[in-house]
Amino acid sequence: MTETTPLLPTENHSAPRPRCIARVFRAAIAAGAIVAVLVLVLSPFSRDIKLDEEITRARLHSHLEAFSALAKKHNGSRSVTNGYRASVDYVVSQLKKHTDYRVTEQEFEFPFFEKYAPGSLEFSSSEAQSSAMGPKLVSGRDFEPFRNSGNGTIQNALLVPVALGCALSDFAKVTKGATVLLSREASELGSPEKCSYRDKVKNAALVGASAVLVYSSLPSAGAVQGTAPLEAKNIPVFGITHSIALFLLQKLAVHAELLVSLESAVRFVQLKTWNVLAETIGGDDENVVLAGSHLDSVPAGAGINDDASGSSATLQVALSLHATGLSKKVVNKVRFAWWSAEELGLIGSNHYVDDLAKNNPDELKRIALNLNNDMIASPNGARFIYNGREAVDPKLRGPSGVIQSIFENYFDSKGKAHEPTEFDGRSDYGGFLRHGIPAGGLFTGAEVLKTEEQWKKFGGTPGVAFDPCYHLSCDTLQNIEGLGMDLFVDLAGSMGHIVQKLAYVKDLRGFLSGAKE
Repeated sequence: MTETTPLLPTENHSAPRPRCIARVFRAAIAAGAIVAVLVLVLSPFSRDIKLDEEITRARLHSHLEAFSALAKKHNGSRSVTNGYRASVDYVVSQLKKHTDYRVTEQEFEFPFFEKYAPGSLEFSSSEAQSSAMGPKLVSGRDFEPFRNSGNGTIQNALLVPVALGCALSDFAKVTKGATVLLSREASELGSPEKCSYRDKVKNAALVGASAVLVYSSLPSAGAVQGTAPLEAKNIPVFGITHSIALFLLQKLAVHAELLVSLESAVRFVQLKTWNVLAETIGGDDENVVLAGSHLDSVPAGAGINDDASGSSATLQVALSLHATGLSKKVVNKVRFAWWSAEELGLIGSNHYVDDLAKNNPDELKRIALNLNNDMIASPNGARFIYNGREAVDPKLRGPSGVIQSIFENYFDSKGKAHEPTEFDGRSDYGGFLRHGIPAGGLFTGAEVLKTEEQWKKFGGTPGVAFDPCYHLSCDTLQNIEGLGMDLFVDLAGSMGHIVQKLAYVKDLRGFLSGAKE
């Protein structure tokens, strides 16, 4: 409701003439019409403006095309050492060109894990060397050290395959000093595994393995890449190709044993990188809605699903929030973020929250919640919503559950199937949870195999990973066409919906605590 000036002076008590009244009446109607038009165009509260409808397939695809082109100019990658800076420049240029947001680049340094020499990997079977793998396996092609894994040399260690790996009991046949061979994901169709590959590697280290070799049970190009858990920081962890793993398993079926010799030449150096942040001019500074995605890829590929999809969705939500006029009078400030070095261990987002906690704790407290997009265009994917109701911290289950419910209600209203997914801190929301900030977000799946039930709900192919190109060179634009792109449009639209909704809640903290709007 706006204040208005009386059309007739109140101090004039004389009756105006009829013609004056008519002229005044017509002027009032004209003025009212103008005001009505302005309100319709500019009011961010208009129910006619639905942000999710502005997050179109064409707009999203244009960003994916841009990230794909940038990767092609940088040896097929957008990693922090090769192509990431170009991704930063693209996001910043889009924001500065098309919005009035406050855009900043948060520069920082971190210990970067690098391979300083090729290293080596050999097996004792001369037959294996000559008949299938040539005289010598090639670093970067046949094997690659996992990030944050240990340095060192192993000589003639017994190779022991482990079929599962989620429980310590799965390693009963592993003797101390042996090298463990395990699959990154389940080897056959069934219920989803209860752990990630990091848990498997951790268990191998806990039982005394001298080294770990990780392969994909699915045919794919290139050596598996990943990040070793803290428990494995002192032992070599190599990803190997599917074909080499298959050959080894075949040999182990007919030979009593195979011996492994390897050398891992890795170290940490200081590396400079940047987070990108953009926030609306208006909105309550004490109640910040922060929506983000990671901007980097793994070194092996362009990372179009992981996570150009999330970055593109966040970018288009930011651009459309401004283009529609919705950003002009938001009740709560909206801040968008593109994190660096997620693929190296959530480094960018953790730096952001930890730096605030140390140097500006009041600003950290102003963040009411975090929304996260990570891998939302998996080619064999599903609509997964982070299960905030099962947050580790009981205090966060209520507000994170509210976020979860908004996504669920949105998909229900569209007749779209969805499922909860583990809220395990595997992506950039983890740092916010550590600091007591509720979070929520979306995911379409990675290395885990799609079950029969999920196939019936979401389509695709059962018994195949949600993204067979997870962390591989084939994570390209072509990888996500089809079901992946359909899911991408759905999930990006839902992110636009929740950002618009939370930006206009008058009592945001109360709403997250369960109060009605």
